[in-house]
Amino acid sequence: METRTKDVLDHLAIHETGHLIVGTALARTCYQVTLAPNREKGHAGSCIIGEHFDSTDGCRRAVAVFAGGIEAENLIFGSPVIRWSGSEDALRAKDAARKIVGMIGTVADLKAEIQRGRYLARKILEMNEDQLREISNKMLAFHVAFNQVRTLDMILEEAMDKSFQEYRTAKKKQRSISKRRKIADKKRT
Repeated sequence: METRTKDVLDHLAIHETGHLIVGTALARTCYQVTLAPNREKGHAGSCIIGEHFDSTDGCRRAVAVFAGGIEAENLIFGSPVIRWSGSEDALRAKDAARKIVGMIGTVADLKAEIQRGRYLARKILEMNEDQLREISNKMLAFHVAFNQVRTLDMILEEAMDKSFQEYRTAKKKQRSISKRRKIADKKRT
């Protein structure tokens, strides 16, 4: 694994674990956490956590969960791989903050709601820094092991495809030879 990819995976594992820890601390159900680096779309992972936008408290917790990834990267590495502004997490946090404004019925400051969520996420992560490191390391170890198994599966599949292709080519040759023999036999008779 090249260094750059490993660095990105380290950030990705910390980022997704940040969402997981903040979500769990705020009584959210975590359904799935994945590290799925995609070179076409940039490296990305996912942490699927139950979202509850039915109250201002639920929306504020959601903002904190969305901020958990970036804040985890800031805590461990000093800076995230992807900037907060414009990120998918920031857009989702902004949507949750807009719902707070709609529920309160006043024009509250969206930035203040987002900053409140980021602050809450940062405090939760600071109190759980050891867990953050431990879980992300386990996630990375699993990711590496899974990719090694997947690589072996791909090698086996390629070998089987190659064998099948060779078999089909041999069969075609055999049919072609048989056909030529039949034509030659007809011409002789």
